[in-house]
Amino acid sequence: MLTKTPVLMAINKQRYLYSFILGAVGALAYPPIGWFWVVFITIPAFMYILRAFSNETKWRCFAVGWWFGFGHFLASLYWIANALFVDFQTYFWLYPFALIGIPAAEGVYIGIISLLVSRVKKSQTLFAGSFAILWMLAELIRGKTVLAFPWNLIGHIWSQQLEVLQITYYIGIYGLSLLTIVAICLVYWGLKKHLWLLPIPVIIFAGIYKFGYDRLAQNPTQYIDNAPLYRLVQPGIRQQDTLNSASRFDHFEDLLLQSIQPKGKPDLIIWPESGVTFLLAESPEALDYISKTLPQNTKLIAGVARREFLPDNKYKVYNSAIVIDNSKVIAKFDKFHLVPFGEYLPLRSIIPKYISKITMGEMDYSPGPGPETVHVPNIPSFSPLICFEAIFSGEVVDKADKPQWLLNLTNDAWYGNSSGPYQHLYSVRIRAIEEGLPLVRVANTGISAVFDAYGRLLHSLPYDAKGTIDFHLPKPAR
Repeated sequence: MLTKTPVLMAINKQRYLYSFILGAVGALAYPPIGWFWVVFITIPAFMYILRAFSNETKWRCFAVGWWFGFGHFLASLYWIANALFVDFQTYFWLYPFALIGIPAAEGVYIGIISLLVSRVKKSQTLFAGSFAILWMLAELIRGKTVLAFPWNLIGHIWSQQLEVLQITYYIGIYGLSLLTIVAICLVYWGLKKHLWLLPIPVIIFAGIYKFGYDRLAQNPTQYIDNAPLYRLVQPGIRQQDTLNSASRFDHFEDLLLQSIQPKGKPDLIIWPESGVTFLLAESPEALDYISKTLPQNTKLIAGVARREFLPDNKYKVYNSAIVIDNSKVIAKFDKFHLVPFGEYLPLRSIIPKYISKITMGEMDYSPGPGPETVHVPNIPSFSPLICFEAIFSGEVVDKADKPQWLLNLTNDAWYGNSSGPYQHLYSVRIRAIEEGLPLVRVANTGISAVFDAYGRLLHSLPYDAKGTIDFHLPKPAR
């Protein structure tokens, strides 16, 4: 039986609303706001509601958690639906599914956690411990299974705390998530039963911060000896303009013009995903034009769509990065983590034919084989990562052939100047720290940046800017 205190009676009447509000407020912990401390209030408060009404039916316990998760993911992932505004006349009917459907589906994870832990009736210790374990299992399932989407894990609340992130070199983002949810559960447990537990989360993260501070102080940014000069180009093209086929060659020429305007002779120029919107690898004239326009012996990496023909005259389409040198494509990489509904349709055989993917063309993109290390003469070996595949912890390098740097080509113009590009940027930075490798990020429009192997931001271009960055490549971590 519940003790019918005035507070509990008030919460009971609106428990779903309170859960939704707590979840939504918790989204302030993620970039671009970054108030990490918020979840140390919202999640324990949610656990209090769940615990107080654990004698309710299984469905109501699930619903309390689902409303919390729905609010949390609606507030932190609302920007995904912005992609439909690029061609809203065609895709307007999908907007509710993108805005509401994705958070609703993600909220199921929290609903299941709530259902299971609500069965723990007696022990506060077991309740808090079970909550932490189930939360981590949900994050692993969310990030490592079919249709994985490891966006805004609980460890990402530290995305803007570079000192805290240093621990991910040893334990990864999932290890940091585990420490975070355990600390949050200690706050709940301490407030409910043992006040002496409350300093423990502070001590844990103060120690992690001190470790990270010392690691950064002892490892200043160092550069490769006789390092080549690199130039990244952010064209600042709106997504509507990218899809305008009449302007594709104008954009191509503008990219070339931006590439040669700054002073200096770069050894490598890097263009973003979707910077070129025609089949560049199949256009000898365009390849020759590039060779004649760029400085002699300058190589180019470009994010492009690419076809691969099969013996029966059919072909596959890939979202690729290609390396061009002297009018020839000398290396390629094919994206392996494709975006559902953006680059391919899951269960295409049963989906109505009038539904198509959002990107151009009727065909689904085909996935590449996985992380690859690209070796190009006179350029340190690198691992290309196209768009959101850079958010997958532990899946960004070929461990048998470790590269010297990471390259993320992306196009965040789909999402406007929303939370999405900032969350993407800070998530990608964690890969640099985890792998101990410098990371270069080149966006069509988004936020282009250069990080060293410890996640320090060395150079950047803001969202919607048009410009270039000349830089030398830092060394990997020691």
